[in-house]
Amino acid sequence: MKARYKRVLAAVVLVGIVGLSVLRYLFEGWDVHGNAMAPTLPDGAFVVSQRTLGSVSRGDVVVVATAPDGTPSLLTRVIGVAGDTVALHGPDVLLNGQQLQHEATSADGVVVDETLEAAKYPVSLGGQHLGPEQSIRVPGGHVFVLSDNRGAARDSRVFGPVPVDQVEYRVVLQLPSRR
Repeated sequence: MKARYKRVLAAVVLVGIVGLSVLRYLFEGWDVHGNAMAPTLPDGAFVVSQRTLGSVSRGDVVVVATAPDGTPSLLTRVIGVAGDTVALHGPDVLLNGQQLQHEATSADGVVVDETLEAAKYPVSLGGQHLGPEQSIRVPGGHVFVLSDNRGAARDSRVFGPVPVDQVEYRVVLQLPSRR
C-alpha cells in the first residue's frame, strides 16, 4: 500500500512539473517600458502574453523578438497580414482600400478610438512621426505592425513588414502597474 502512494505521489509531482514547464513556455509576463503603445498600454503596465506559435491576426497586440531594424522586444499591434495592402496617408490607415474608422475621444482629437475588424482600441495621433505616405502589400510570411502611439514610436512605417517568425507573443491580459 505504501509503495502505491509513493507511485501516485511521484506521478502527481511529475505531472505538476511538466504542467508548469508547459505553462512557462506558453505564457510570459512583461513590464511595459516606454510609451509606444500608449494609451492602450502605458509605461509601467504589466501584461501577460501567450506564445503565438506562428498564428497572429489583425488587431493583435504582439511582442516582436527583433524588428527588421534590430530593435529588440518590440511591443506593437498587427494591422495587416500576408496579402493585405496597407496604405498610410498622414493619420489615416487604409487596409485593403478601407479606411480604419476613427472616433475622437479627446477634445483636441489627438486621441481617437480606432476600429479594426472587431477590435476597438485607443490611438494617439499626436507628434511628428506619422511618416511619409506609403502603400505596401504585405508579403507572405510577414505582418505590418503599427504602434498605438503613432507619433512617438518605430514600427512598420520605418522598417517595413515583420517576419511572422519574429512575432513571439500575443498580449492576452493587462494588469495594473507593479511599479
